[in-house]
Amino acid sequence: MSIEDKEMPLRMRLVTLVLGLVFLTSGATKLLGLSTLGDFFVHLRLPPWMLPAVGGAEFIVGLLTLNRSTHWYGAVGVAVMMIGAALTHVMTGYLLPMVFLNAALLAASVWVVVKDRPFFLRVI
Repeated sequence: MSIEDKEMPLRMRLVTLVLGLVFLTSGATKLLGLSTLGDFFVHLRLPPWMLPAVGGAEFIVGLLTLNRSTHWYGAVGVAVMMIGAALTHVMTGYLLPMVFLNAALLAASVWVVVKDRPFFLRVI
């Protein structure tokens, strides 16, 4: 076993920990009404129920990402959410610098998806 093989689980744990905590806290703030993104959702003319729905999805994705047995599915969820978020920022031009954060989180989640994919997808 090479040194790189030993380091991989630690790197994977760190990346999934960061992704999980980011989405867990982001989702919790939206669910508890502590988020300042309410104005952003109003600006986009989204219905009021959309903020807690997104918060709930983020919270669930965060929980999935933190769990060792479901972190791959959580990373897929993060990737999907970050694509949607980046497209929203680009299409509206609102909070455009957030696209860089979306891209960083997307890159981290794609890394997890590719490096630690389930056995049934390893033939791809």
